[in-house]
Amino acid sequence: IISNKIYILYRSSYNLRKGENYLIKILSKLKNNDSFKSKIVFNLIGKSSLHMFLKENKFLFKNYNHVKNDMELSKVYQCSDFYLNTSIQDGGPMMINEALASGVPVITFPTQLAKEIIIDKQNGYLINKNFSEELYLKFIWLAKNNRSQINILKKKTYNFSKIKFDIKDNIKTIVTI
Repeated sequence: IISNKIYILYRSSYNLRKGENYLIKILSKLKNNDSFKSKIVFNLIGKSSLHMFLKENKFLFKNYNHVKNDMELSKVYQCSDFYLNTSIQDGGPMMINEALASGVPVITFPTQLAKEIIIDKQNGYLINKNFSEELYLKFIWLAKNNRSQINILKKKTYNFSKIKFDIKDNIKTIVTI
């Protein structure tokens, strides 16, 4: 990891409800923004049209293709500053839980689970309104942000997850119910 870069994990899958079309639309607006392109690195899992788009437009990215086991997946999360979820129709994407459990803040549209678990500016960012425009502005903000601000958000995410995913507390709650 290079400390002046911002690493965004994205699981690519071209399916309209997964929202990758929003991401490509936004990145099309940023393809001539050298400041953004020199600061943001996409950590991709899987292959889709996004992979080719990033390559053709000279964005920085690392493709992990298919992750073979939980240990590899954990390493990918550990070398990411954010997990980007562009899904617009998902009841509860597992990747949001995985990211939070890894202490990685989530940038997401307001899917069912995301609305319940993402606390804006505490463990990530909810993109609520005009998806494309708000995500575009979040990317611009990230490119201008410094490492210490991102590390503070990652620490908040880790602390949130420590409490939210504590097995002893969750068992006590279940037993009480």
